[in-house]
Amino acid sequence: MNILKIISQKGELVLSDVNVSSIKPAEADESEWMPFALSGFDPNSQATTQDAVSVIDMDGQHTISSRLNQKPLVFTVSFSGEYMENGVIIGGGVAKMHEYRRAIIKYIPLNEIIECEYNNGNDVYYINARLTEIPVFNTVGSLSSATFTLIADYPFWHQTFTIENMQLSGIASINYFDIETKGDLISPVNLQITGITEPEAGWEGTFIAITSTIGRYAEDIESTGLQITRRIKAGEKLIINSGFNNQYFVNRVDVSGKVSLAMNYVKHSRNTLLHNYPGVTRWAFLTLGGGVYSANITCENLYSGV
Repeated sequence: MNILKIISQKGELVLSDVNVSSIKPAEADESEWMPFALSGFDPNSQATTQDAVSVIDMDGQHTISSRLNQKPLVFTVSFSGEYMENGVIIGGGVAKMHEYRRAIIKYIPLNEIIECEYNNGNDVYYINARLTEIPVFNTVGSLSSATFTLIADYPFWHQTFTIENMQLSGIASINYFDIETKGDLISPVNLQITGITEPEAGWEGTFIAITSTIGRYAEDIESTGLQITRRIKAGEKLIINSGFNNQYFVNRVDVSGKVSLAMNYVKHSRNTLLHNYPGVTRWAFLTLGGGVYSANITCENLYSGV
């Protein structure tokens, strides 16, 4: 069974290759059954762009860079004029078919970022995409169908999870945590450290976060670390968002919720800072300056295909 749920500002459209499709307006509490059938869904198509050079008399070419393109999500929706009354499916007509066409266009809006939730029967995955062109509906007898192509600019399916309330404490104390990711790609993290008690007088509250892979790719990864020295009072938060290309962003939020510090770092190194790797990543926090802190790490499983 394959189920594709499309979530937009208008509500939710659930498409299935079995008889469980439905719509749910944003303002409604319950879903309404729809005779939509999902077919031909391809969640894994992916193309790349190669930049290459060649010279006179050179056989082949020299590829200087390669990158993933946007991911196309292509699927077909088919339906008839059926509708349900008192739990019984009743054959409808042309008016119902036009109503269903309008519903599909409403819930898959043009050029709006929508969230796609895909259940392949084994697990649930998410990706953001947009419809760039309204398809043409083809009608043969009592059956109508259309093929949609959604474009995902960020071409990875993901799952998000959070490790909460990891306690950090002590002067020059190391706290270890192991985090397992199930994806097949290096994934960024959001690290939030909250002050529970005040640091000791004269200390600025230095945090040294170190990651090293102890999973399946351990032989290819070196330990990488980041040192942040900022005084975090009780109730304040230090938020570190890692990104790709060795970038990370640091904000300090005071007890009123105001951002009192904002920094953007770029490290020019082959090492990727503060990311999770496929398998198990060990996080080591070295706290200098006493006090007690709580750390939450929001992680992603990233998949090139599902």
